[in-house]
Amino acid sequence: MRIVKGFKLCMLILLSIKTFGCSGGGASFSLLDDSQIFKQTKNNVNAKVDILWVIDNSGSMESSQQNVIDNLNAFIQDFSAKNLDFKMAVTTTDAYRVEFTGNHNCSKFRDGLLNSNCTTVSGHSYSGIRVIDNNTANLSSVFLTNALLTDTAESIYGSADERAFMSLTSALNEPLNSGFLRSDSFLSVIILSDEDDFSHTKSSLNESYTNSNLYSIQHFVDYLDSLTLSTGANRRYNVNAMAIFDESCRSTLSASGFQRKIGVRYEQFVDEVNADFETAATKGLKTSLCGDFAIDLKNIASNILTLANRFTLNRIPKPETIVVAVNGATIPQKDTNPLGSGGWVFEQSTNSILFIGNNYIPAAGASIYVGFDPVGYGK
Repeated sequence: MRIVKGFKLCMLILLSIKTFGCSGGGASFSLLDDSQIFKQTKNNVNAKVDILWVIDNSGSMESSQQNVIDNLNAFIQDFSAKNLDFKMAVTTTDAYRVEFTGNHNCSKFRDGLLNSNCTTVSGHSYSGIRVIDNNTANLSSVFLTNALLTDTAESIYGSADERAFMSLTSALNEPLNSGFLRSDSFLSVIILSDEDDFSHTKSSLNESYTNSNLYSIQHFVDYLDSLTLSTGANRRYNVNAMAIFDESCRSTLSASGFQRKIGVRYEQFVDEVNADFETAATKGLKTSLCGDFAIDLKNIASNILTLANRFTLNRIPKPETIVVAVNGATIPQKDTNPLGSGGWVFEQSTNSILFIGNNYIPAAGASIYVGFDPVGYGK
């Protein structure tokens, strides 16, 4: 290879989100000088995302479930606009009951309302589609059916012993849900609850933070790290929580007659997962059940899109020399963008380029050019 003066290198990334996977189809990475092309030997970009909703299906949650459903378009529109290859499924905060009853209907992804025995209810609608993807017809109405998990008028709702953390592991371990989580995808967990998590090893209700049988937050972080083959700073999942995080919100929602709890452990879980993320725009979010659902869902979606489109470089660049273009148009670096609306960032811990802000995240089929000076020859 002839050394170019100043070690000037450029990287041309041809991205086809619909067909790209870590196994290699549909995308190519190349290093170019003025006469040669050297192909990347490893692909580290996620162009796929699997989204698991863990929804509290206790009786007090009916209005919050409806709020999510009413604002789903705020969440999903950007996935559709970017033509991202996504899957989306719903489980409940009492899916963990399979661990004590052996009833696999409890941990199977939901396609509608189930009673306390995890069986269908006469007279209620069922979508028949447990995993939604970008090809699902009438996506919003299917999600509405899958996510409406209570009917307080008929006293049909889930257990008041909410264990979101155990339930997400039960759902992801459930053989009836196999094929949902893909080996080359990014996983995003979204928890929706007006209680806290008290996942513990026994079947009886125990909502004590000092319970000796309470699972630690680290237990579930380790589980997701192992499941997604996450290593170090390259965490291939995030966790979001839409819950109660202050006394004002708790008091407001409790005025309706149900006593709610502040999501202390939800906050700890999100923070612990976020600790290894260098870039704020890739972190999971903590949003309030008393907030604006449309804005909060859109922000969660934006962070998922950013992390699902990470472009890992095969040489270490001098950050000040990086130039990025999409379809021939130069993209501003986020911190120097005069519009303050996003742009690209260089994530040193993963040696990768990320795009922040929906206006800057490349759509399917876009060509992304990254030019830079390496820190040294062979690095």
